[in-house]
Amino acid sequence: MPAQDDPSLMMINANNVGFGTVRLDPAADAGDYRNHLSLTPAQMPSVYYGSPLNNNSVRLRPLHEHGFVATTAGTRLYFAVAGLLGDMQNPRNALSTSWEAVTDPVYKSKYYVYVRLGVSGTDFAQTLAALQNTAQLITTDELVNANAANNVTGLTRVVYVTAGDLAGTFWAFKRSGWKSDFIGRSDVNKRYRPLCLMDFPIGAMQVAAAQATGANFGNALALIPDDRANVHVGHSLIDANNLRAYYQAQVYPSPAGNVAGNTIWTNFSRLGTFLQRASYPGLHGVAVTGPNIRAGQQYYPRDYFRSFPVYDRNLPSIQVTANQAGTMAAMINGFVNA
Repeated sequence: MPAQDDPSLMMINANNVGFGTVRLDPAADAGDYRNHLSLTPAQMPSVYYGSPLNNNSVRLRPLHEHGFVATTAGTRLYFAVAGLLGDMQNPRNALSTSWEAVTDPVYKSKYYVYVRLGVSGTDFAQTLAALQNTAQLITTDELVNANAANNVTGLTRVVYVTAGDLAGTFWAFKRSGWKSDFIGRSDVNKRYRPLCLMDFPIGAMQVAAAQATGANFGNALALIPDDRANVHVGHSLIDANNLRAYYQAQVYPSPAGNVAGNTIWTNFSRLGTFLQRASYPGLHGVAVTGPNIRAGQQYYPRDYFRSFPVYDRNLPSIQVTANQAGTMAAMINGFVNA
C-alpha cells in the first residue's frame, strides 16, 4: 500500500503515545466504586497520541458501539478528573470552585480532584511522569480492600496502581469528601475514585492560557466550557506503558482466528505509516473489502453487525458485540506493513 498521506493518521506512532483510557466494570461505577473494581474484559482501550512538535492530538478508538475511528487531529485541552462525574453539569464551575493546588500536578476543587494533562505530547509526558512520581503507590488488591471496607482516610491525594488488574490507573481520595453529607451521599466519601478523562477543543491562541502555571493556573480553568455537552468525558486514565502491557496480554478471537494483542498494538502504527483499508475476512463467510481508512470517519458501528449480512433483530446483544469485536480484531490484523 502507498505511504500514509492523512496528516492526522500520520500522528499514530508508538513514539507519540501519550496515554490511554480503559473501561472499568460498569457495576463499579453503579456502586460508587465500593465493589467490582476490575476492567471490562476483551476491550480495546482508546489510545491518545500527542506530537512533541505541535499542539495537535489524535484519539484512536478501535472498538466502540459507534465504530472504529481515528479522530481528526486538533488542539484540545485534557484533564483527568475524579469525583461524582454524573453530577457535573457545569464543568468549569466543578473544577474552579474553591480550587487549590494539592501536590504538583494535582489540584482540588470543592468536590473534585484533578490533574491537567495538557495540550501537547510534551505536556502529557511531563505531567504523567510528575504524577507517577508524587502519587502514593498501591496495588489492585489494596485498592479493592480499602474501598470495600469504606474506610479510606488521610490527606487528599492521588494513588497509582502498580500491580494487578488495574495496573497503570490513577485514583484519588478527597479528605473533605466527594459530596456534602447534607444530601445523603456521605457513604461514598471514604473511597478512592478513578481519574477519568475530560477534554475539549481550544483555539491556537488559547494554548498559552491552557498551559499556564502557578498563580495563573486559573487561566486554564477559565477555558473549560460551562456546559457538560461541550466536553468529552471518557473512561479511566491509564499510562502509556501499562496501556501497551494491557494490549500485549490480550488474545482477541476473530473470523481470521485468534489475534495476539501485541499484533493489534503493533498494527496501530502501521495505520500511521501506510494507507490501510477497512476490510475484514470471513464473518458469516462473507469477506468485505472496505474503503481506505480516513481520519474522522467511523467504521463498522455495533448495529452494523445486527444487519449484516441479513437483519436479525433476535440476535442476542452479546453476539452482536462479539461479532463487532472479532471483526475489528481481524481488520486491524490485516493492516499491511508495506
